[in-house]
Amino acid sequence: MLKRSRETATTLLLAFTIPTASLAEDAVKQMCMVLDNEAVCDCASEALRTQIGSEDYAIYEAIGTDYLARLDAGEGRIDAWTEASRTEAANLGISGVALMGRTNEIGSIHRAVIKDCGG
Repeated sequence: MLKRSRETATTLLLAFTIPTASLAEDAVKQMCMVLDNEAVCDCASEALRTQIGSEDYAIYEAIGTDYLARLDAGEGRIDAWTEASRTEAANLGISGVALMGRTNEIGSIHRAVIKDCGG
């Protein structure tokens, strides 16, 4: 019983922690802030998370984290996104083409919610 209670508590903790992670450190918000302000990007990040769900948001955020690090290291935008996507596809054990299909759709939704939020 105690083991099950710990598993349940851990699951609940993760369920409440992951979706409400600080947007200040969120790569999705940081990618938005290249062109828009914090209020727009906070709104857009929350709207995106709501529309696509936590799993796809986590994938997009992971790619964004790698992408931003690659930009900081001097890579160009296209190469940085391509390599970050390849890395995440490998981490997920799926093809880059399959992941690209998902992230293209997520990117379209992201741009739409940025516009809806005033960006």
